[in-house]
Amino acid sequence: MTRIEEIMERLMRLDRPGTSIRMRDSFPPGPDRWLISQSVYITGPNGGYCPLGVHNSGSSPEEAAEKYWAQITSVQGPDSFLCRITCKPDVFIPGNTPQVWVRWDQTIDDWKDVVPTAEILKHLNIPAERVVPYKQQRADD
Repeated sequence: MTRIEEIMERLMRLDRPGTSIRMRDSFPPGPDRWLISQSVYITGPNGGYCPLGVHNSGSSPEEAAEKYWAQITSVQGPDSFLCRITCKPDVFIPGNTPQVWVRWDQTIDDWKDVVPTAEILKHLNIPAERVVPYKQQRADD
């Protein structure tokens, strides 16, 4: 398995229907032409949702995947996590659908749930029952 295949396989575990490598055909060849597309956002102690991949484009699919993976694996801290959100394009994020809160765990070579604290749930105005375990969302795919 190549490095890009390994990265894509790991990403697809979290967001199977929404993960792809895309070429911006309207962009000239260069550092912003390729990107990873995924319905995953990053959030942290200050709250809010920021889409991953915004600044992680590349001049090739491999470069885009490596930059994206580097950003994902740098998510650390007790209140920092990746959030899988599935909401329609016309719905303001975070919508009202279930969310999965995770971080990549190299030891188990898989995504690991981040247990939400009462404070972060209150800060983000998210009911606790909306945060579902990673393994549950996998079963729902």
